[in-house]
Amino acid sequence: IVTLGGGEVLDPLPPPRSMRSLATLDGVTSEARMRLLVARRPFGLPRAQLAVLAGVPPATLAKGTVPEGLTEHDGQLVATARLEVLEGTFVALVAAHHAAHPEEPGLSLETLRSSLRGPSWLADAAIQRAVRARQLRVAGGVAASPGFKPVVRADAALVERVVSSVTSAGFTPPSWSELAAEHGPATDAALREAIRSGRLVAVERDRAWSPGSVER
Repeated sequence: IVTLGGGEVLDPLPPPRSMRSLATLDGVTSEARMRLLVARRPFGLPRAQLAVLAGVPPATLAKGTVPEGLTEHDGQLVATARLEVLEGTFVALVAAHHAAHPEEPGLSLETLRSSLRGPSWLADAAIQRAVRARQLRVAGGVAASPGFKPVVRADAALVERVVSSVTSAGFTPPSWSELAAEHGPATDAALREAIRSGRLVAVERDRAWSPGSVER
């Protein structure tokens, strides 16, 4: 890069930001400049490009060495703080999906990646970071919160029959095992659905009551 009048190029390929941000690169060490150059780019940049932008010998960024405050993923560098924010965002998105769709095993990785509106490598880096921190678990192309178990949706007609059996029994509702003997093996899911929706109330470990009986 050739300059006129002894000028110094602080950032040969600046991101689309205010020119005032260039001042932060002046008068800092080469390592601090590398850290700032990456931090100014929310989607990071290739390791090979950073040496050029920072004006340091390529050996300064030899493979295996990463300046403090930066994280490398597949040859790309990104500010660790930026990755931490993305990790928290993804964890929150998965938790929100569980709340909205409790019957589903989790949020697809493809949906999680597309929510970033950026490079897939950055999304993968954040997801892997969340997995290592045990904030997420990934299996079969789906991300879920640790310990989450999908709610099995029961057949609506079976739920009605179970609620009717409990309600008609008044203050002497049948036990879960008695209901299972009457309505079949899917009774457990029907009971849980009835309790979740507020149509029945779990008063004892193996017995549910109707709300009307509980209030009397």
